[in-house]
Amino acid sequence: MSTWKGFMQAAIAAALIVSGGVSAEPLQSSPLPPEGARWTVFISDLHMGMGRQRQDAATGHWTQGPWHATEDFRWASEFTLFLAHLQEAARQSTVSIDLVILGDLLELWQSASDDCRYPGESGADGKDLGCTAVDALARAQRVLGAHREELAALRALADDGDNRLTIVPGNHDAALVFDSVAAALLKAIDAGFGRVRVAREGYWRSRDGQILAEHGHAFEGEVNRYDLLPASCLDGQARVSDCAARERNVYLRRPWGEQFVQSYYNQFEERYPIIDNISEEGEGVKLGVAAAGIGDVAVAVKDFFRFFLFGQSIDQLKVALGPQEAASRLPRYDIDAIRKQGDRFLVESIPPNDPLRPLAEAALARDALGLKSTALNEQEIADICHLRQARFAVAQKQGGAVTTPLCPVLSEDATLGAAATALFVSRDARFRNRLNEVRGGLANDGRPTREFAVYIYGHTHKAHGPQRFFEPGAEWNPQVFNSGAWQRVATPDQLKAIQQQQCIPDAEALLRLQPEDLPPCYTYVSIPPYDAGKGGRPSAELLYWTQDKAAGTWRSGLECAP
Repeated sequence: MSTWKGFMQAAIAAALIVSGGVSAEPLQSSPLPPEGARWTVFISDLHMGMGRQRQDAATGHWTQGPWHATEDFRWASEFTLFLAHLQEAARQSTVSIDLVILGDLLELWQSASDDCRYPGESGADGKDLGCTAVDALARAQRVLGAHREELAALRALADDGDNRLTIVPGNHDAALVFDSVAAALLKAIDAGFGRVRVAREGYWRSRDGQILAEHGHAFEGEVNRYDLLPASCLDGQARVSDCAARERNVYLRRPWGEQFVQSYYNQFEERYPIIDNISEEGEGVKLGVAAAGIGDVAVAVKDFFRFFLFGQSIDQLKVALGPQEAASRLPRYDIDAIRKQGDRFLVESIPPNDPLRPLAEAALARDALGLKSTALNEQEIADICHLRQARFAVAQKQGGAVTTPLCPVLSEDATLGAAATALFVSRDARFRNRLNEVRGGLANDGRPTREFAVYIYGHTHKAHGPQRFFEPGAEWNPQVFNSGAWQRVATPDQLKAIQQQQCIPDAEALLRLQPEDLPPCYTYVSIPPYDAGKGGRPSAELLYWTQDKAAGTWRSGLECAP
């Protein structure tokens, strides 16, 4: 499962500053990895799902068939080759591997059965109540049965030499916090004792403390909020519970993001499997809306309008604008005048050419937006206005039509560039907050430092190399990597090129293109061995497992093969 689920972080973050969604209490201790020269490899977001399974409506039996439309992990042979490549490279270098899967190994949000629904219970008719341990185990067993080849490849790596495999729960496989579900996964992999573990503390940390990695859903505030990391449960009265402490009579919390996927997103992916493999946040669903037609969208707008409001990636804006001036002359927006615009202000914040604008207009006409402008505080309004200013600046720079109106201001001496810069600063502040939150919450578990130098996460499915979010010269400024999804993904431009190569009309692209049509290229983060005892520091690198199309061979490299 690819970008749209990851968009739950980036869309709102593009203009609204959200706080972390987990408890500020100290994190649970993370066991020490083995000693010795170790090569650490991070992958994320495989989303192994229903595979080729189909359930016979008459008998209820599960049978093999074509790919289930929602299955994202169709790459067993490529994955097996990748793991074998890691093993061979480790043998030649006489080092051991720590393979860390940073969440969403399993896709447990999508199910062919109408399970994990408990009407009449707490949490607004049970909508906040996810799977029980029994239901989650049934889902997990179906997924594990559909991906035996991949699990066998993981077993081969884990049992080779002194290698280890750590599986960190993500939001889509948060049910791994249940003992029974974690045990089923370990049994399915069936590696030697101690070779595989499920990191139910929610993160992985190197023996020397210099590397920390987690899935990344804790960035999102209410979108994928759990009260505990990596997940929490509710009892029948909606009281928070530690899932591992008591599996009976509790439900995995179903965050808003999961509710959205199950009530809305799945209908598009079942029709257009490719929409989940587009790298730019939200573009896949926008294409789905355009292809299906607004009248064919069966969903309550009030449940997702806020989600769609900020559909353009902030990183795209940053690239388009280029270097920006310092945010020393920010606009002072006329908040009172903006509030007088009512909910029209929200709708006009969506560009007119956006496929979602007609949907928002229709919802506004029947007073069904759900998100009210009166519910936004001044900072949230200012951030939306910053986004408008940034779009305006991009249009000016590129010589295009200005389609998004500027917000009324009280001061006329501010600049568009300053407002755009403020938008980027807001995004960076979110990362600083999370990095500080993690550092402050680390348990005192015998490691020599809490000042990790490298932080790695996944979740958004869009890989990126080293970034820093604190000011240059700051006392602590870790490198930040996103391992991306171990999936085939494509940018909108790549998708357009593939469509043209295959002579597919625009109207038929989503119906005809499949994930297998996308570039054979998969991302991961690699940290070779280093000697911390002699002052060594981790040197992380974003790499690609990619196929040379002409030769048909696979290799690891710094970019995707042409």
